[in-house]
Amino acid sequence: MVVRAACLRAGLSSGRNRVPTLRRPEAPHLATDISTAEEIQHEIVTRLAEQAGVQEAEVDVDGNLFTSGLVDSVGMMRLIDELEERLGVEVPPPDLVPENFRTVAVMAGYLAGLRASSVA
Repeated sequence: MVVRAACLRAGLSSGRNRVPTLRRPEAPHLATDISTAEEIQHEIVTRLAEQAGVQEAEVDVDGNLFTSGLVDSVGMMRLIDELEERLGVEVPPPDLVPENFRTVAVMAGYLAGLRASSVA
C-alpha cells in the first residue's frame, strides 16, 4: 500500500529501526455470501446509489461511472475500500486503474475474478 510505504520510508529515514505494521482486519464473515459477478454487481449498485443519493434503478451498470457524475475519484476510492472489506479481497495497487472500474459491470467482473482467485 502506498501509505504504508510512505510510513516505512519516514520511519526508516528518521533512524528508527522498527515501523509497526498495521494489519487489515479480518474480512467479515459476510464476505462468503457474495461470490458471483451478479451478486457483486448488486452490491456495487446499492453502495453507489447510497453514496450518490439516488435510487438503485438510476444506476446504469453499463454507463461510465466517471462521466455520469455518480462518483468522483475520492468516492471511487471509498467505494473500492468498502467493497474490499465486504468481499474479503484487496485490489493490488497496479490494478487501481480506470479500466477496471469504468462501469459497474466491468468492476463486478474484475472483483468476481479477484474474489475467485483469493478463495481458491
